[in-house]
Amino acid sequence: MLNNDSCSPDNRLSEYCDRFQLTNIVTVPTRITDTSSTLLDVILTTHPQRFCYTTTLQLGISDHDMVVTIRKWKLPKPPPKLISYRSMKRFDIDIFLQDLNSVPWDCAFIHDDINDIWATWYKLFTEVIDRHAPLKKKLVRGNAVSWMTPKIIQAINTRDRLHRRFTKKKTSENWETYRKQRNLVPSLKRSSLKSYCINVSTNSKHPGEFWKKFHCLLPSKDRVPRPASHMPNLQPEEFKTHPSVISIRRKLGRQTSFSFTRVQDSYIKRILSTIKINKATGADGISPRLLKLAGPRIFSSLTKLINQCIVSGSWPTDWKTSIVSPIYKKGTETLKSNYRPVSVLSAVSKVAERVIFDQLYEFSLDFLSGNLSGFLKGHSCTTALLKTFEDIRKKLDSSEHSAAITIDLSKEFDSINHDLLLAKLSAYGVTKDALQLLRSYLTDRKQNVKTDGVLSDWQIVRCGVPQGSILGPLLFNIYMNDVNFSDISCSLRFYADDTTGYSSNLCPSTLQINLQNNVGLLASWFCENFLAINHSKSQSIVFNRATLPTPFVIDSNELDYVTHMKLLGVVIDNSLSFNVHIKEVCRKVNTKVSILRRIRKFIPSDVMIKLYKAFILPHFEYASPLFIGLSKGLSAKLESTNAFALRTLLNYSKSTAYEELLKTANIKSLEHRRIEQALILVYKSIHNQTPNYIQELFSLRSNGYSLRGHLKVVLPRPTSSYMQHSFTYQASKQWNNLTDKIRMSESLSIFRKNLQDIQLSSSYDCSCLFCKQIV
Repeated sequence: MLNNDSCSPDNRLSEYCDRFQLTNIVTVPTRITDTSSTLLDVILTTHPQRFCYTTTLQLGISDHDMVVTIRKWKLPKPPPKLISYRSMKRFDIDIFLQDLNSVPWDCAFIHDDINDIWATWYKLFTEVIDRHAPLKKKLVRGNAVSWMTPKIIQAINTRDRLHRRFTKKKTSENWETYRKQRNLVPSLKRSSLKSYCINVSTNSKHPGEFWKKFHCLLPSKDRVPRPASHMPNLQPEEFKTHPSVISIRRKLGRQTSFSFTRVQDSYIKRILSTIKINKATGADGISPRLLKLAGPRIFSSLTKLINQCIVSGSWPTDWKTSIVSPIYKKGTETLKSNYRPVSVLSAVSKVAERVIFDQLYEFSLDFLSGNLSGFLKGHSCTTALLKTFEDIRKKLDSSEHSAAITIDLSKEFDSINHDLLLAKLSAYGVTKDALQLLRSYLTDRKQNVKTDGVLSDWQIVRCGVPQGSILGPLLFNIYMNDVNFSDISCSLRFYADDTTGYSSNLCPSTLQINLQNNVGLLASWFCENFLAINHSKSQSIVFNRATLPTPFVIDSNELDYVTHMKLLGVVIDNSLSFNVHIKEVCRKVNTKVSILRRIRKFIPSDVMIKLYKAFILPHFEYASPLFIGLSKGLSAKLESTNAFALRTLLNYSKSTAYEELLKTANIKSLEHRRIEQALILVYKSIHNQTPNYIQELFSLRSNGYSLRGHLKVVLPRPTSSYMQHSFTYQASKQWNNLTDKIRMSESLSIFRKNLQDIQLSSSYDCSCLFCKQIV
């Protein structure tokens, strides 16, 4: 029952709807009196998009109105798509390599211009490809599925033909013939679907291949075109005195110069051997699969081509074309802003990008700030979240007030100014020759958008770096790096377009003033660097239920204080209990379980276990070390939801013990897996395999103490529940409880194996409010 004031169901109905993926399409009161307005009637459905209109009718004979809904008679079917593909029907790898070996690659290098060299090389290569894997086109159904066989299609056509015969002449003989054929079609579908699932499970070499073949049975999202980019109207000379460029020079002073160097044949051969063949084909029509197969014969000529790019400082024009595929993120599916534009680039250009990336990445490690966590080796959302929350917990444990502001940037990759980026690279020490190559890579790019197999016209890209490229994320980090050289004094954490600023102080007023001043400096930096703040997605939160005098302001826009908000995929609340996040995780899991329940009868149990591990388990394990100190109540809620998922998907009864379900799925409990991931992170930290800001959380006990055990860490002494439930405290305690043999494992793989042989669980007995929560 819903009250009109709250417009939200009670917990039991809400949990029931979440568990079975039901949506109530009645949103207006159905009983209205002089003193109350209540919704008594609900219509629950798993497919609300199939209902176009729902309302109530006042009949006048009662205060209880009639509910009326209109269901769509037919759902629109996606139109057929015309696709291009390489036919591998008569492909012979030995003959293919033999033909490549006889190609006169040297004739491509008689030219001086890089575009002529590439055009000749491309012509020689594609002539061989076209002979062995000709380019063809075919029309496919918009909703085509892999398990639909020609036998099923023929049976469907026969069924439709018999149905038309029966409608024309309704005899018992025609009805019986049609009825048998009608019942045959679903039987063939079930049999084919089951065979497909078994085949996918048996022949998939790794989880990625399994998921690629199986995700067609699960819901997908539509695509929409990419929004346009904005280009500031400034000249390159104006950026030499830009505030960011000046701050870089002032911070670093004199430094060593950097330029790109030629590479060896063996290096390109190794890159070609590691190409992922499941990536999309670019505008040049050379698929990653064929490029990898041709690697043993083309690596030498390709090395010469890439070295010529480095020497001449030019990037071939054809390598600057990209096909943009909009990828849905979240929110309303019809809004362009809710899609991420990912560029599909030439496979050959990505090999050259890898060469440029590897050299520039090694150079950038000397000046990239530790506040950056995105697109860096060893860094992740988990490490960024741990650093942020451990800092806040320490301050709260010291009785200080803490607040945080999250700032979201709009189209951050598309807004990078090329001239400013090159000016920053020059200030970091990149030479003119290297800058010439990078300028050639960035400028005069063009792209089109592909949706439902249809391509738009080519458009010139005037700013930004392509998403989906190898070099783009690194250039974005370099572009953002100098914000850490400014006068901002609050703690900062950057991950792609998400910026988090947080600070602490004993006085709430001082905290508010300090953080507001820093946010103002941060907003000014974004403005100077042509990055736009998305104010609708920027939020502020105050921890420990403290109150600040006034709201924070960014560019004259007030930020409302929220009790919880989403940060890098985790919903944080002002008490750091993660209560809202665990509820959201359970909701997502129940939704996915409801989806898989519909196809459960077609799928063998071993395949369903693989689906559970690929489709359900990642929701429980995202940033799992962060939740090692989770309260007993919330931990039990996760285990209960996991038991429901396993019981439903494996078709076990309610009386089946949770331990038996875990044994069938061959996994440990979620609590064990959280602690295991946390201990692995401690092991990496001690052995210098994590970012510095994670290594700083742990320190080994001094050798001067005569204590039992080796390689133990210093255990923090919490003064409040904030620190007692922290990652540092709980992980340190679990680490010290391990045996010397496990702690001193020679390698990470041995350490992981040793953890599998023991049972891990939280051993603390806490009486705080967190651990008294009722599920």
